[in-house]
Amino acid sequence: MFIFIIYPVIKKLYMRIGVFLESHFYFDKDTESLYCVDPYILVFDQLFSNLSETQIREILYMTNLNLKSPANCYKVNCCNRIIPLTPYKNLVQFTLLFPYFIIINFFKLVKFVKDSDKVIIMAPSINSILILFICRVIQRESIILIRQDIRKMVSNRFKGINKILGVFMANFLEVILQKIIKFKQFTIVVSGSELQKQYIPYTNNILNFADSKFKSENILNKKQLKSINWANPLKFLYVGRIEPNKGLIEMTEALKLLENDFELMIVGTGSFETELRNLLKGEEFSTHKISFKGYIPFGPDLMEIYQNNDILILPSYSEGLPQVILEAMANGCLVLSTAVGGIPAVIKHGVNGFLFNPKDVKGLYELISGLIFSNKPVDLILENGLFTAHSYCQDKQLMKIQNLLINEPKVES
Repeated sequence: MFIFIIYPVIKKLYMRIGVFLESHFYFDKDTESLYCVDPYILVFDQLFSNLSETQIREILYMTNLNLKSPANCYKVNCCNRIIPLTPYKNLVQFTLLFPYFIIINFFKLVKFVKDSDKVIIMAPSINSILILFICRVIQRESIILIRQDIRKMVSNRFKGINKILGVFMANFLEVILQKIIKFKQFTIVVSGSELQKQYIPYTNNILNFADSKFKSENILNKKQLKSINWANPLKFLYVGRIEPNKGLIEMTEALKLLENDFELMIVGTGSFETELRNLLKGEEFSTHKISFKGYIPFGPDLMEIYQNNDILILPSYSEGLPQVILEAMANGCLVLSTAVGGIPAVIKHGVNGFLFNPKDVKGLYELISGLIFSNKPVDLILENGLFTAHSYCQDKQLMKIQNLLINEPKVES
């Protein structure tokens, strides 16, 4: 009798945690090190390092393992074992060979769930849906991470046959996900209030989470803030993927309407980079300083870039809760962002930043020119940005997930 009473307690304190992350991993045989292209891995690393060895027995990852080292990857520090999936190259290949990928990966997925006491699943994707079904059958408590509405992302990002297949698959996955999450063994963790509202009709077991990589100690204090001198050439900044759905065409159209001199720094890489460079070579930008910095990982160099620029512009068509707006606030950079996804819940227009509508060239131009001509002090807005950053710092956000792992799930209304 004593054994049966004590066993659940031991299992709870000495867990095997399984993580499914639909991303690309690479194992370097020379250094025996594991790398991942998704910056979310930094959040997982910090989360697991915060938990003691008496709480975690093993950390198991299931993901796509590449033979070649991908560019711009992060070292994985907290991982004991990997179960590699058979990857697919693109949506077309996956759709044509759908039964093959299901069959070849199914038993790996079952082993992954059986070997885990609790499972963290990045969703939705085909493999994540299959894992959720297995978790339901085997009765594994699971945390489902949802970063953005993939239906909007696919619609804005892809073209041609990839868009047709992507939209079909995204809608299919969303319908299935809505049915699965009704079971109480699943806790939904979303990025942003918009996603939270989207899933509340299907479950009350839902938590709003920001995958912040900056800590409270990394946030500037009020004395370190620099006022914006509107009479000087403004320093604009964009940080993120350079893709068609990021609104960069509209941003350049708005900036070239400005009569004032300015500088523009682009941090990031992507499929739209060549087109963006060509746009910024136009005569309208010949008198302005334009610079492309490429990909810069989260760290001191990126924080310094925020601090050395005046205004971050995020013109995306769709987002979940983008970290760049919080990182900019933490480093005293004024934020102008589209009112999409969970952003309006973080940025209050004229309080800690400014909002404009996606694809609205005139709206962005009038917002910037209005600030310039009014010569409006934004010191209080920058201070409010610091306060917002403290609310979303990694220290506070990770406690939400830690509580889910070591305690009973806590529901956030």
